[in-house]
Amino acid sequence: MRANALLPLMIVLGQILGGCTVLSDDESVAAAASTRLEERRALFDQPYIDPLTRYLETHGDDPRYAEVLTAILVERDRRCAAIADEYTQRPVNRETLARYRRGYLYSCPADVNAFHARVRAQDASRATTAPQPEEEPESEEMEEDEVAQDSDALDASVASLAERDKRVEESLERRQRNDCYLLFTIRNLGEAREACREPAEQGDARAQRHMGSMAEIKGNRQTAVRWYRQAVDNGDAKAGERLEALTATVPDAKDIDVDIEDAGTGEAQ
Repeated sequence: MRANALLPLMIVLGQILGGCTVLSDDESVAAAASTRLEERRALFDQPYIDPLTRYLETHGDDPRYAEVLTAILVERDRRCAAIADEYTQRPVNRETLARYRRGYLYSCPADVNAFHARVRAQDASRATTAPQPEEEPESEEMEEDEVAQDSDALDASVASLAERDKRVEESLERRQRNDCYLLFTIRNLGEAREACREPAEQGDARAQRHMGSMAEIKGNRQTAVRWYRQAVDNGDAKAGERLEALTATVPDAKDIDVDIEDAGTGEAQ
């Protein structure tokens, strides 16, 4: 009996000596919210853009972060816009483009791509207005290896440009996917629908699930079923839960077989 009476006291002493405290659920939630605000403050205090983007991508599908994500998204886009304004004052050439790519392609791919378009347009304009040199008769003594070297150099240049364009394209696709997840999480459903549509049509399972959720929110359950079914086919387990719930309530839902274009536009009806 005496040992039993001492047990609670020993537990309390153990917690004190071990530095442990037991928080209520409300206190735990408040502590987590405070931590997120501190993280936001730290991100705003540093001058770079990529840390903001990485934070958005890391937590962009977590509703608990919705409040800070909104503020960080606004700040990230503000910084990208400020850099874009700065680059409008710089020379429009491939050297400036290379610098822009190195510094900001990860976080601001659309702005980098827009600057790239300006460079291409200027290059094309120069090519059409530049005076043409007088043609010289070709030397019959030109070595075949010189011709091959010129051809190889041209091929290498074209391949290099194509690789850089591919990096821009990949960055734009990554940004759109993550914007889809983020905008859905912060419940900006109008913009989320636009951001999610293309990656969903390209087979991104999470974007397909979000398209299904937005269709379900609008009351278009058959369209939601179509999107959920595609998400499930691409391995999204959460979509399977919603699909199971909806197929129990949508008449003849299991027999629905409409192409992806209809599935992508049905929620707007």
